[in-house]
Amino acid sequence: MSIVFRFRLFLLVFLVLFLFVDHFFFGSVTVCSRISCPDAEYFQTENLSFTVKSFKASGGVSSVQISADGTRLVVGGNNFVYLLNESASMLWTQETNHIVNSVSISDDGQYVVAGTEGSRVYLFDASNGQVIWKHSTEGPVLSVRISGDGRYVVAGIFEGIVYLFERSEGKLLWTHKVGDVTAILSVAISGDGERIVVGSSNNRISVFSPDSPDPIWVYETGDFVRSVAISSDGGFLAAGTNDSTIHLFSSERPTPIWSYRTNGPVRSVSISSNGDQIACGSYDGKVYFFEKLENSPRWMFDTGGMVLAVSACRDGGSVVAGGADMKAYLLSAKDGSVEFTFKSNFLINSVAMSKNGSTMIVGGDSAAIVIERLGQMHPLPQDWLDESRTLVVTVIVSAVVIALLFAEKKKS
Repeated sequence: MSIVFRFRLFLLVFLVLFLFVDHFFFGSVTVCSRISCPDAEYFQTENLSFTVKSFKASGGVSSVQISADGTRLVVGGNNFVYLLNESASMLWTQETNHIVNSVSISDDGQYVVAGTEGSRVYLFDASNGQVIWKHSTEGPVLSVRISGDGRYVVAGIFEGIVYLFERSEGKLLWTHKVGDVTAILSVAISGDGERIVVGSSNNRISVFSPDSPDPIWVYETGDFVRSVAISSDGGFLAAGTNDSTIHLFSSERPTPIWSYRTNGPVRSVSISSNGDQIACGSYDGKVYFFEKLENSPRWMFDTGGMVLAVSACRDGGSVVAGGADMKAYLLSAKDGSVEFTFKSNFLINSVAMSKNGSTMIVGGDSAAIVIERLGQMHPLPQDWLDESRTLVVTVIVSAVVIALLFAEKKKS
């Protein structure tokens, strides 16, 4: 190998490494870059950074929920309940012998509730997964919620009956049948348990207090009620119906503050802690975001596929959504701009977000994905950077050397 060739080889390798490494590692990032490691993927957008961690379930995932601080995440599905931490590591699992249709967790992460196709409501101790109590119902449980303070558990079943339990001793406080041929499709409860809202397939929104099985009020919609949500303070509630409409109410009055018609059935609704922001997902493929005092959307975001689940963080800063296009979207509540998107390999049917929006979980098919927002321009983890730099440098140097040797050999 001649001295000229060696010098030319050195200059080319140096130039390629300088240009590539400077751009890849130190240049401004304008699109989402991605680094993989054995237990997570790291993404960095122009202003934010995220980790994405996957959890493989033993069967289909039907429902996910998250504690207020984002450190405890519950997953329900095909005969199982899992509790995960924010790293998507399993803390415990319980078999239920029947499909789990709905799960919920108290704000402090101490109690987990599950409702099953086998007509059971379970309360678990989140610290160890032990069953604290379980109750039989008169039909499959389609929706369950525990109040934020953990005092009450509400459940709705396929046969149209609402159950309210006192959490500490599992005492059944009351039941109420909303109709003869109907199903309770969705239930929600305020943070202190003082207001309960129920959506049913006989086109009714019903509001209760824990003190009586008689509704405070009932509102008749134009079609069955697919999803209900109530603000943590109990002041406002939202409902999405099969006739493509979202309604906003004061919890004290059976007259909508406003109603808005989308272009498809409203599958999922969510509301901030104080009721000031409301989000919904529609079969028309759009996420809609509203302010409490405005009867038209502040913004809309088109996913291109049916939106099956939305969750707004309680402080109103972000919305996470997912659906038939198999993507999870994190959207800014300010203007609907995309802060982050992640392409899964499954239809997303359930999403949840921590109080401040820093941790999200999405579920569907046989997996759950935990997304953590690390903050503004969070530095890349040093061990990932070191491994990635080493790999990139090795590949580039090897490729350049082989190409030049081949060219020299061919010339000679």
